[in-house]
Amino acid sequence: MQRTSCTIAFAALLAATLIGGSVARGQQEEKKHSEVGEAQHLLLIPSDLKWTDGPPSLPAGAQHVVIEGNPKNPGPFT
Repeated sequence: MQRTSCTIAFAALLAATLIGGSVARGQQEEKKHSEVGEAQHLLLIPSDLKWTDGPPSLPAGAQHVVIEGNPKNPGPFT
């Protein structure tokens, strides 16, 4: 029971972090594009993405997807 609660809490925290980061990045990108008169929006659904097994730091069976950037390189990624 405790492991399930921790897993749910971790998943909620991860989702909130990802959503918050993507919103902030989207606002920065929107501002950048509006300065040059260009606006771009991208709508993705989970089936459009290439999901792979999560790193060992995540619970067994967890999957993740890299939307932008490379987590192995320095710099931001989503």
